[in-house]
Amino acid sequence: MAPATPVPAIPQTKSIPVDGVNGVGGSLFTFSIVECSTTGYLSDFVRSLDEHLPHFVFSRKTIELYERRIREGIISDTLLQHAQKALQIATRSSDSGEFGEFLLYLFATKVLGALKIVSKIEHRDSRRSPVKGLDGTFFLVKNNEVYVLSGESKMKPDPNDGLREAQNDLNSFHADDTRTTHEIELASRQIVDEVNDQTWPIFDKKFLQQDGDGNFMNVIFVGYSCENFRKMRNAEITFEEFCSKTCEHLQRCFTNQQALIRQGGLATAFCFLPFEDIERARTTFLQHHELISLQS
Repeated sequence: MAPATPVPAIPQTKSIPVDGVNGVGGSLFTFSIVECSTTGYLSDFVRSLDEHLPHFVFSRKTIELYERRIREGIISDTLLQHAQKALQIATRSSDSGEFGEFLLYLFATKVLGALKIVSKIEHRDSRRSPVKGLDGTFFLVKNNEVYVLSGESKMKPDPNDGLREAQNDLNSFHADDTRTTHEIELASRQIVDEVNDQTWPIFDKKFLQQDGDGNFMNVIFVGYSCENFRKMRNAEITFEEFCSKTCEHLQRCFTNQQALIRQGGLATAFCFLPFEDIERARTTFLQHHELISLQS
């Protein structure tokens, strides 16, 4: 399951080499935060992702509109500040999933090379009601075919729980014609705001003009708490030992969830990112973007 060729990492992370997971189709990627020796490494990591936040929150068309208004002096806030305000409106609670959805977006776009179709944060209203559907929807051109990527993200203390819940959610989604039709209709309405002159003809030819709804793939992101990551930070184990233990742990997770993954029946790209403590990681993200108070 290891990628055949090197892939770019999620920003500010490095790839962990994976030997493979037996008996499961798809691709497995796992990463680790690059600079993790300082006390404030987690805040530094979250801050380093700021430049990508507007592209997660807004469509390409909306970003172009904001950039033009900023250049013309019509508005004074930066693009990041506008994205943060939209995120503040959209965030539903202190245990909300926006951080995981953001990392899913980075994995799908920066690692897999997919294009975001739906900007769900932008389209949540002031009552914080979520756009129903997937955590992320993307399209990917691979081997001269266009695939619609159905994305789910989970941030859990245990990666086994995250994998199980994400895969179960995707299995339920694909088994429900009403939900898949809703997602395709949503994507068809919003794709025009995301593509440019170069990507539109590919999408139009391979997706809109196809018989049926195109080809589906799954993409799953799981952030989780990892004791061995803490040990590596404290120099109790080496990076090589951390990699080996991480691969063994994920191998057990995939063995546990083989039946559920096979039930899904779709090619899937899996991504895992370990943290010392997943709730502290989520809180750091929320506080950085003023989604919760610093006293929380």
